Amino acid sequence: MAHVRELPRPIRRLYPRFIRDCYEICEWRHGGLILSQTSPVEWSELMAELSNLRVRRSDIVLGNLGGRPTGRRFIGQMTAIGWRPATFATEVRIVPNELPVLPPYQAPTIAVALHKGRVAVEVECDDGGSYPRALHTFRTLFDREAIDVSVVITRSDDLMESHRDLSRWDSFWRSEAKMTKMHPLIRAGAAGGCPVVAIGVTRALVVRDEVAARPEEVALADLLERISAIRRAEERDGTTL
Repeated sequence: MAHVRELPRPIRRLYPRFIRDCYEICEWRHGGLILSQTSPVEWSELMAELSNLRVRRSDIVLGNLGGRPTGRRFIGQMTAIGWRPATFATEVRIVPNELPVLPPYQAPTIAVALHKGRVAVEVECDDGGSYPRALHTFRTLFDREAIDVSVVITRSDDLMESHRDLSRWDSFWRSEAKMTKMHPLIRAGAAGGCPVVAIGVTRALVVRDEVAARPEEVALADLLERISAIRRAEERDGTTL
């Protein structure tokens, strides 16, 4: 698992400057090089839409924390240019040497958030428990020659750490959906031989917006923020209520 900063300069420069500055990027088995060279159209589309992606501060203030809303917006951007959610049906055939051929075993279907050509993309913003499932899906599709490379888009620790002062930070930080939770899984071989590009959204993509919210949503967000502040004060002073 190599961070983009550790890659040779020619490979590092395959990523546009904005992407290098505003995302945390790690590669497994030269995922970025393979994606850019074998699927140049998909690479260009992915880089362009990542450059347009922003995390609205209102999502974080109201407790969504840049998760589902940001992920849905990105998936919407990608489907508008031809990417599609995909489901794959697989089967296993057992052919004994001297016995009649057995009927094929229908393996469970597997799905990815976005697929185009030979590239599969997962957007993991809410539940890090789905990392093993996503990586296993990539491994299965790669072993069956359905894809050449995979991409995971999730939250960086930088994004999470930068919003300690906002609502529901405690539950946000405890979430498994962050880059440091995914790295050990990839290093342990969860994706098998499938090349992976892991992309983490950082604080540099957060923008202020003026989104009208219902009074009850604002009141709930304010209450959660106050509770979070009390908990941090307790931890700092070593006291509990």
